[in-house]
Amino acid sequence: MYRMRPTSTLFRGCLFALPLLLSVGSSAQPGFDLDGTGTPSGISSDGNRWVEVEVIVFKALVNRSNELANPGKLSLSYFPNPRLLATPLDSYAYPFEADLPREPAENEPAFPLTGARPLSAFGGFEENEEQREPEFDFSVPAQPAVPGSFKVLDLSRDPYVKLDARSARLSAAARNLTQAPDYEVLWHETWRQPLLDRAQVSAIVVQAGDRLDEHSALEGSVRLSRSGQRARLDLNLWLNEFGIPDPTEAARWQVPVVPEVVRAKLQKAEEEETPLSPLAPVNATIPERPQRGIVRIWQLQVGDELNLERLHYLDHPVLGALVEIRPYVLPETIAPELPEEF
Repeated sequence: MYRMRPTSTLFRGCLFALPLLLSVGSSAQPGFDLDGTGTPSGISSDGNRWVEVEVIVFKALVNRSNELANPGKLSLSYFPNPRLLATPLDSYAYPFEADLPREPAENEPAFPLTGARPLSAFGGFEENEEQREPEFDFSVPAQPAVPGSFKVLDLSRDPYVKLDARSARLSAAARNLTQAPDYEVLWHETWRQPLLDRAQVSAIVVQAGDRLDEHSALEGSVRLSRSGQRARLDLNLWLNEFGIPDPTEAARWQVPVVPEVVRAKLQKAEEEETPLSPLAPVNATIPERPQRGIVRIWQLQVGDELNLERLHYLDHPVLGALVEIRPYVLPETIAPELPEEF
């Protein structure tokens, strides 16, 4: 288990000896601001406290310690309620197949007349109270009429949405890591979420780097929850090294089954993938290649309470993480002005 520490101690006892120039604020908030009455402020219109989270995970390319790659000391698992960060493009991935007309069953009319509305004496359709559409309530965020149906993401109000570079504050640190010859940035994401109890929040699934079947070089999950007036970070990540495993050692390196949300995404990507080269002839001889697998695993695990508006560094000889949590308040929902009825 490795602990978070503020970046003021980044260069003291750091096994990475990072050649970074990190801009760190001098003040840190231990929790949410308190107003004059001693009541926590920063509560959004939904009654929850929201935060903006930014995480960078990187690895060292040199001086990897084999002592830490010990299968007997690994504790690999995904946190409950795993999910992937949504992207704005997900709003337009509408399942049009669900709207296709189905084949009528036997003895079922192709054009059923159920639900037809009678004509009134004036030539229009009669309309009663049950048939009238309910008035739209603009005071609450819009939700899809059918769970799981089409809805455009609201980047300022929806939780667990992947934000673009305009919301990232650690871009300079990520750029310095990318330009350094000894480090590689594996995962850099920013999102917003409400701070709820540990059993209520979702855990963000992390997958990055090279892929072998369903597994990635970097795997694991990150969970941010409420702990009194502070934020608690639980992080369990592991770095897989792929290669040709020793038959006597292959069974020792076991990783958890990927969550169903990851498997569904991979399956969808395979269905949409277009082959880049023509298929080999049926009678072609494909050379047999050695089976690749996992030859080493390094784990990065932490569970700690963090200060807000402070850049934290997670020290580890092989993996490293930079985490910053910032208070966020949902914008007010403004009802549009409707024209007066004539």
